[in-house]
Amino acid sequence: MKAKLYEALINGLPEDATVQEVFGGPAWTAARLSGGGVGMAAHFAGACDFAAFSDIKLRNAAKFVLSTDQETAGAGMAVINAYYNSPARLNALGAQASGEKICTDGLDLSGKTVGMIGHMRRTAAALSAAERLWIFELDPQEGDLPASEEDKRIPECDIVVITGTALINHTLPGLLSLAENADVILLGPTVPLCPELLNFGIRRLAGLVLARPDDFFHRNRDTGGSPMSFGESFLLGK
Repeated sequence: MKAKLYEALINGLPEDATVQEVFGGPAWTAARLSGGGVGMAAHFAGACDFAAFSDIKLRNAAKFVLSTDQETAGAGMAVINAYYNSPARLNALGAQASGEKICTDGLDLSGKTVGMIGHMRRTAAALSAAERLWIFELDPQEGDLPASEEDKRIPECDIVVITGTALINHTLPGLLSLAENADVILLGPTVPLCPELLNFGIRRLAGLVLARPDDFFHRNRDTGGSPMSFGESFLLGK
């Protein structure tokens, strides 16, 4: 599944588009396309050569998402999102902006077992109506389960919410295999709003579109901070 999932993301990109620049801020990596699109992804420490992304074809830059270096893979994800997460493209798809509970809008959580990959505090609050909520973390906080429990417990879940950073560390294909009988939601600013991903066992994509890309670019370069104040949440799927 891994190869096909990433191929779907890369092959859906235009062949003639180029990347203008990419840089890593304190928490987010930002990318700008020569045509004006801006994307972002979570930033991890690593050994990325951001200068290597300037003035190269978008598809070639996107292939860096396959890198084993997470900083480099995040840069590849940011350029992918610069294409998919654009207001014009999402309006053409009929996607709608949603509110804070974007991941649970319209879902009945009563009596359900929900698994969440990654500790997302606000999302955990939105899932409080579930009968059981299991939060899996590589670095568990109080009440969390270690990631080592995923193999055992995810197949028991009715709904699984997965952070978009699973695309950067390449754990998403394995998690989707474990959650094949669950409704899967891929959530967060790193998520590419690419409809083809819905063919891989994902029910809905809940991502971020930068409504003020220039402001985000300048803030991310200088001080970082939350991207939510610069964008709108959008939902694809059902």
